[in-house]
Amino acid sequence: MSKLSREGRWREACALFNTVKEPTAAQVRVLLLNNAAFNFSFSQAVLALRQLRASGAATVRDYELVIIAHRYSARGALQFLAEMDRVGFGWSPIACSAALQACGIAGQLNDALQLLGKMRERGIAAGAGIFLTLIKECVRGKVSRRAGDSRGGGVRARELLRVMGEMGVVPDVRHFSAAMLVCAGVGDGTIATDIFQQMRDQGVVPDTSAWNMLLNAIGSAGDMDRMLATYQDMIATGQHPSLYTMNTMLARAGAAGQCSVAEDLWKERHRLNLWPNAVAFNTFMECYAVTGRVERAEELLQEMSAAAVAPDAATYNCLMKAYIVAGQVNAAMLIIGRMRAANIRPDRITWNQIINAADAAGDEQTADALYADARASGTLEVEQPWQPADSIKVEVEPGAPVLTRGIKQFLAHFGKAAEAFLKGLCLDLRV
Repeated sequence: MSKLSREGRWREACALFNTVKEPTAAQVRVLLLNNAAFNFSFSQAVLALRQLRASGAATVRDYELVIIAHRYSARGALQFLAEMDRVGFGWSPIACSAALQACGIAGQLNDALQLLGKMRERGIAAGAGIFLTLIKECVRGKVSRRAGDSRGGGVRARELLRVMGEMGVVPDVRHFSAAMLVCAGVGDGTIATDIFQQMRDQGVVPDTSAWNMLLNAIGSAGDMDRMLATYQDMIATGQHPSLYTMNTMLARAGAAGQCSVAEDLWKERHRLNLWPNAVAFNTFMECYAVTGRVERAEELLQEMSAAAVAPDAATYNCLMKAYIVAGQVNAAMLIIGRMRAANIRPDRITWNQIINAADAAGDEQTADALYADARASGTLEVEQPWQPADSIKVEVEPGAPVLTRGIKQFLAHFGKAAEAFLKGLCLDLRV
């Protein structure tokens, strides 16, 4: 059963266990509970724990394994941690760390901090590794936050660094770098600078990676002057910038459309004898894409060929973006053919930006044709929560208005209700 479990054949492993008529506590623990924890299958882990409790054989280790199995269910992990108290076992460092990790993954950093406070009261230590995990989980995504999500960005990361000190855990350069990376994700250069100074004050010598994180955070805030000044400070300390350093600053200058800054950085890269890769060219090209400087973007593509650096989808996406920003949507559409000729498959970014550009230009027929092409290539699929992607067929009656991509998605999501609504708008459809 263990072999099946580790091969990812979890259902077969469970079926094999069910053939054991009267499993002993040792068999439940070794064959079911251990493997359930390994596969993060909390339902099977709970089932195993119930069997062990019924026979009076449950141990602290069993509860630890159940909490580990709840890696992706913070609520369940905390419930079983509380149950450990109720049955008289008390908490263990392993159980607490597993619950903290579950809270971090779920973005429930408030719960994590409360748990850390209770651990401190009980004299239970938290390792540096779990703090690193929690700090990394502070970064906020661009999507809507789930209920209970309290990631908090740079503010939360700085708070976790403070709690580390209070619990006697000494942060190292990894913790500070992770915290600054969180700041970069939310465009908070001020807190990143404070964290960097805190690192120095605590005697931690920043390495190139730490400097890169600081540059990234300041650049993400759009402060090019401060980013360049910080880069000079980095040079003054004797640190040697890497290609990643230059790519990071190029990316921030490109996103801000600061072509002069990007061009100076490109010269600095050359001065440092750092050979550019595709990422370097792409990040440099981004500034021309943002500003719609098509000729310069095309020249940079030629420079890539001259440098024997193969362009990728991101390269052509930047080039397409330049044409779109310049208002040359027809020319932008030709990029798809150029990509295919170069054996580069257009990705979701390619299709999304050209379809949106056609929509914005009022050319719904072209947008719909592009969408059909994207679907035929297997890159885009209609999101349908309860049905396979191709189970809904949309037809247009003769003479009816052309269906745009947005209407098709609306129909796919809401079915008959959408059809009735659209008929009220004089769109004669069959679904």
